[in-house]
Amino acid sequence: ARKAGVPIVIHEQNARAGIANKVEARFTDHVGVTFPGTKLTGARVIGMPLRPEIVALDRAGASGPERVTVDVGRRDGVRADSAVIAPDGLVGRVVSVGEWTSDVEVIGADSSVGVRTGAKGVIGSLSGSHPTTTHAADELVITQLTRDRAREGDEVVTLGSPGQRPYPPGVPVGTVTRVERAPGQLTDTAVVEPAVDLATVDVVAVVTGVVLLAATLVPVLLLGTGTP
Repeated sequence: ARKAGVPIVIHEQNARAGIANKVEARFTDHVGVTFPGTKLTGARVIGMPLRPEIVALDRAGASGPERVTVDVGRRDGVRADSAVIAPDGLVGRVVSVGEWTSDVEVIGADSSVGVRTGAKGVIGSLSGSHPTTTHAADELVITQLTRDRAREGDEVVTLGSPGQRPYPPGVPVGTVTRVERAPGQLTDTAVVEPAVDLATVDVVAVVTGVVLLAATLVPVLLLGTGTP
């Protein structure tokens, strides 16, 4: 991996590091440990990957649930305004944290998300609806797109929030299904099919931090399974 230029990441789950990780830690700056007292060169405490399940649905809207509850909370290091993702893309953000569970606001529910669209990375604001746009209940809408820059089939990803909270950059959000160009308007509006279908999602993750790998920000995740 080192010869090929592939970044090496080490994670030690035990309090006392094993021989293999002690050796490999010498060849990377990206070393994560579960316990503060673990002795590894350049180690950073990031905790232990967990298995959060979606345990409840709440506040159902026209397009489905606006909030879900996952079974990780303050005891697991979860904080408000942490991004929640599934294998296919963005689910939403943590809005409240209890000791054992956390509530997650699904994208398109109440707040907007800054996004980039297409290969040129056209910036826009994604939300659940827009008064000038006709779309299906399970679709999302991007507004304030630069005129004639977005196309049907463009991939939509998160723009990234200041300090990476709540959203790190580059997380898939969906795909543009059509672009509406109202006469006299300086910007376009795009309708987006979400990347994640909450009716079928069975794996979620809470982003609890970021590690810098080869100048690319990569989420550190609490991985888990669950069904709505």
